[in-house]
Amino acid sequence: MAKFPASRATALSAALLASLPLLARAAPATPPVPPHQKWSFEGPVGQFDQKSLQRGFVVFHEICSSCHGMRSVTYHDLLGIGLSPKAVTDLAHTKQIAGPPDAAGHPTLRPGLPDDHLTSPFPSEAAAAAMMGGVAPPDQSRLAAIQPHGADWLYAFLTGYRMPRPPARRLCRASSIMTGQTGIWSGCRPHFLMMRLNSRMVPPPPPHSRRGT
Repeated sequence: MAKFPASRATALSAALLASLPLLARAAPATPPVPPHQKWSFEGPVGQFDQKSLQRGFVVFHEICSSCHGMRSVTYHDLLGIGLSPKAVTDLAHTKQIAGPPDAAGHPTLRPGLPDDHLTSPFPSEAAAAAMMGGVAPPDQSRLAAIQPHGADWLYAFLTGYRMPRPPARRLCRASSIMTGQTGIWSGCRPHFLMMRLNSRMVPPPPPHSRRGT
């Protein structure tokens, strides 16, 4: 199985579960092709690094989920990155999900269940756009699948920040831009850049959250 540095694995797993807001595309005449990276999951016998995927979920849960949703993913799906059934159930129970109306017709909330989809920080895309300067942060469920060049594109995105942004470029709640191999302007602060400089900011999940422990 192909090997690659832990920092790259962390960036990839975070990218798969947690990319950043794409607020405006620079729209080059020909979309640039990012450099190809060597990934452990390539080929018919490739495999994902589950520890790296778990670190990526920590990034999403602690940072990205404040603005982004993953509406195509259920908590039960997290078994696929190596979390134990108990950890999945415990995590789902920390979330409040809309329940059936009560006897008086008032809305209710209930604890989440493993079959529930990951909660969104906004009630709708319209509400997200209204609160985020006119553009709703993109859903992160399928970024690696819908972007050309998949993981290579996401890796280039997460590692290609340029700081600071040009004075003439106004982005809502932004302090940086990203150009380089993807041609994307981002309105999100470069959390991943800081994490690459200090890997202790991305702690692994607690031991009891992994299968077989």
